[in-house]
Amino acid sequence: MIHAMKAPNAERPYIIHSTTADAGMIRGGDMALAMLGRIDMDVTSDWAKNDPTNIYCLREAAKNILYVVAQSNVMNHVTTYADDTAARNDLGCYMPGDNVDADKLTAASDLFDGIVYELCDGKLPEGLTLNADGTVTGTIAADTADGVYSFKVAVKDGDEFIGWQVAWFQVTVGELKQIDNYVGVAQRGASFQMYVKSGKGGVGNNPALVYTLGEGSELPEGLFLTQNGTIEGLPTEACRFTAVITATAPSDGTSVTYPAVVYVKDYIGDVTYTAANLPAAKVGEYYCVSVGTATTADCTSVTYTHTTGYALVINETGWEVKFLNFLPDGLTLYPNGIIAGVPTTATSEEGVDVTIGAHAAGYKDAEAAFHFVVNPAD
Repeated sequence: MIHAMKAPNAERPYIIHSTTADAGMIRGGDMALAMLGRIDMDVTSDWAKNDPTNIYCLREAAKNILYVVAQSNVMNHVTTYADDTAARNDLGCYMPGDNVDADKLTAASDLFDGIVYELCDGKLPEGLTLNADGTVTGTIAADTADGVYSFKVAVKDGDEFIGWQVAWFQVTVGELKQIDNYVGVAQRGASFQMYVKSGKGGVGNNPALVYTLGEGSELPEGLFLTQNGTIEGLPTEACRFTAVITATAPSDGTSVTYPAVVYVKDYIGDVTYTAANLPAAKVGEYYCVSVGTATTADCTSVTYTHTTGYALVINETGWEVKFLNFLPDGLTLYPNGIIAGVPTTATSEEGVDVTIGAHAAGYKDAEAAFHFVVNPAD
């Protein structure tokens, strides 16, 4: 069971208390922690100490958290889970000479003012520095040897010690080599993201690498490869494709090429859109109306949008810019399908035409055409 209770520290007003080994519940507590800032787990019970599965659950929940509060003396006593691996941070795999600008060890310093980090045991690769805000920066020395460089960090709230973390770097001297082929499954019309990161020496992910598409390789419409090693976007066609990924180390120019296969499944179905009849508006008077109802077969959430644009119209007397698909001045379409606002300008008697789309992830969009008339004020 997981529940929240009031704590005396106003800056961290809640504690998440867990007395279950259920992985899903612990991960739920981890999500709550991201918002509330403190987690309390019963780490003294037999299931936590003796069952490897449950310890794994704790480790998963403890990733990127500030500390774990012991069961005893919950309100005042702060300690950490007995296993040093409970709050580790893998800061990546690098080669000598690489520039490093690692993210903060936790999000704690983003949540609370006054959180500082101090190196208390172990070492970083030569050339790197742990900063007070939890970032690691510097250039790994050229003569750094192979190995894993682990270090323990004391986490403090002002002068008060509140816990520690263990983090590590992997440093590899050698050539890049392929470690994996990647296969992903996307859904046409739904947002997609897949990591296609390579490694150095066959281990780890290296944020210092630059990722590009191999020569002659293309991604389907709507998808793109970032320099950080993700394929992402909104696929617009159903297909199976193989992208050739090239990962290059800027420090020495070495690179490795490997495939990433993505299957884009077709739409689940169509959005059904029943448009509403919109009454005329009047300048200076508040206007609020629904554009209708759009649904899907499995009740997927629907959002409403309209895409605006411009066109250059040339005729015998010259040229003009034509505004395409704009709502009358003062009116706004909201994602829930409500048009609201106070019109500021009357339209012509003919009014304006606007096309509104209904989108649901994984479904084919639907559209409806509307005719707006805004009458002058009395």
